[in-house]
Amino acid sequence: MSTTKAPGKLDTIRALLATAEDPRTPKSEAELARRRAFEMMAKYGVEEAMLSDGQPSRDALTAKYVDLPNPWAMSRVRLICFIAQSVGCKAVHMGVRGKVRRVHIVGHESDIQRAEVLYASLLI
Repeated sequence: MSTTKAPGKLDTIRALLATAEDPRTPKSEAELARRRAFEMMAKYGVEEAMLSDGQPSRDALTAKYVDLPNPWAMSRVRLICFIAQSVGCKAVHMGVRGKVRRVHIVGHESDIQRAEVLYASLLI
């Protein structure tokens, strides 16, 4: 990424995140803005630290279970675990529950969301 274009992209990502965090923004629009910001962050390799101007993260630690159905459930488990660990989360394969495999992901909320966006984009 060239340095002349980076500030514009960072400003766009910041604006999208501000829209997503604004309590006046309708829930569907906030989710769309958040998803677009995470997609841009993944595409251009933008880290949260670049956006926060040295401010500590406001995210709380959280946990989420992800159920992965067949076909290719074990391959999906490996993929989501690798992605989650790559963005700073911890992921544990919990085994089979019924007809799905379950993964437990722990990390900052924004990191978990980023992992979900990356995972979804790779499934396409």
